[in-house]
Amino acid sequence: EYESLRLELERKDAERRDEQEKILKEKAEELRLEREELQAEKDRFQKELNHMSELGKVQESRIKLDIGGNQFTTSLLTLTKDPDSMLAAMFSGRHQLKTEGDGSYFIDRDGTHFRYLLNYLRDGCVKEGTLPQNETVWRELRKEAEFYQLSGLDDYLKDLLDKKDSEG
Repeated sequence: EYESLRLELERKDAERRDEQEKILKEKAEELRLEREELQAEKDRFQKELNHMSELGKVQESRIKLDIGGNQFTTSLLTLTKDPDSMLAAMFSGRHQLKTEGDGSYFIDRDGTHFRYLLNYLRDGCVKEGTLPQNETVWRELRKEAEFYQLSGLDDYLKDLLDKKDSEG
């Protein structure tokens, strides 16, 4: 009888250990999933924090431009986005720039199409439908892209004009 009780206790003890091990594995899996969710939430928060930090930098670094009599307000971040451009060189801090009485920087160019240059810098590319469907505007804008040394925009406009010319 003692032996059967001992065996019964060992069996129950083994069952209890198995049950506890099963519960422990389930809890470990729950913790792993919760940790993954927390990490994903932390990553989303960090991304939002970085984005807001960039927005803060943009707001702190507002720059007023007078391009041939047309007024533009943008950010240092936008003007220096293309590191090989004339605007990035101008506003890199390596050059002393004279401001006008209103605090703006004057550039003696036709400002008619400058907004397209700014949008290109802001977006990093030309967004579909943001340029007028006008070959003359494309040619004028290409001259400005060449002047400001925005090679990506210049190449885009060259391709647009070449395509238009090949169509006849």
